[in-house]
Amino acid sequence: MPSSSPHVNMSFFSYDGKKTISAADAGQRTLMDWNRHIEADQIGRYFINGIKLSELRATMLKEGKCQQMVFADLSELKQFFQEYLFKDLSGERAELAATHASLQWHQSGIQHATYQHTRAYALEYFPTVQIPEPEYHIHFVSTQEGVCITESNIYRELVEVLADKTIQKHTGDEKKGYCAQTSTTYLFTPENIQLEGIAIDCPNLRLAEVFDIQPEEDIITYLTNGFFRALYAFIAHFYSGYAQVATAEQEESQINFEHPRLT
Repeated sequence: MPSSSPHVNMSFFSYDGKKTISAADAGQRTLMDWNRHIEADQIGRYFINGIKLSELRATMLKEGKCQQMVFADLSELKQFFQEYLFKDLSGERAELAATHASLQWHQSGIQHATYQHTRAYALEYFPTVQIPEPEYHIHFVSTQEGVCITESNIYRELVEVLADKTIQKHTGDEKKGYCAQTSTTYLFTPENIQLEGIAIDCPNLRLAEVFDIQPEEDIITYLTNGFFRALYAFIAHFYSGYAQVATAEQEESQINFEHPRLT
């Protein structure tokens, strides 16, 4: 089992926040991803203040607040963010927050950061462990400061390539029904992103090696091992262009990351 002592492989985190914004194609990627979630009604993985995104749009359509289920363009999506997510902010701050959201809330955005890092981390350090896309649910909840985002991932199975090249499939724990489950909370404000907490439950011992959890531990909170310190560094580099290790004082509260400058 890997050591749980504090460690960050700084060279691994090469994700550039400016490139992330550029990859959003001026928000078009975010628009396509949100429309895809509206159309994937049966899955219903995005929730707005407790209401499934597709159901909210259906209600809006019925009440004449939109012309069609999907967003016609980026302008309509940003207006939706302002009115339904950043609704407790002043007009100017809500507009700024919506602009940042339109560039960062695509499929590789902050609401999927834990999964993206888990996959990249496993590929880099545990190439024999193949982690499929998790069953995920993302909750966006309006607050006085902005939007609280909860990223929940459930890994029902994983595939391991053994030394003799045969494949071993790991299925969920008999009691819990999954190999691992993660929950991450972020606060998205007009000025920054606050990573407030990470928790993981991993009954599968093989996958526990990826997360660097001692076998007897079921739940581990953020910044108690190398994986989560690495995740903080990943998100720091993701949004501010450099990797950062949290101080002892910061470990006791949320960690703040400024948004990249808009050009």
